[in-house]
Amino acid sequence: MEFVKEFSGKNADYIMTRLGKPYKKVVKENAGGIVEFWLYQNLVKQGSSDKIFKFTQIGIVWL
Repeated sequence: MEFVKEFSGKNADYIMTRLGKPYKKVVKENAGGIVEFWLYQNLVKQGSSDKIFKFTQIGIVWL
């Protein structure tokens, strides 16, 4: 949950500075604008355990 609190509502520069270059980017476009999905690998811990999520996705909305 700390991860979500830190990165919700932040811009692409902030995310790139804190997390570095994503493992993969996927771009989707619709009438509302462009959304980039940034995929990070082995980055986020699962709660208070030592387990780490294999993939974490962050959506960047470009209006």
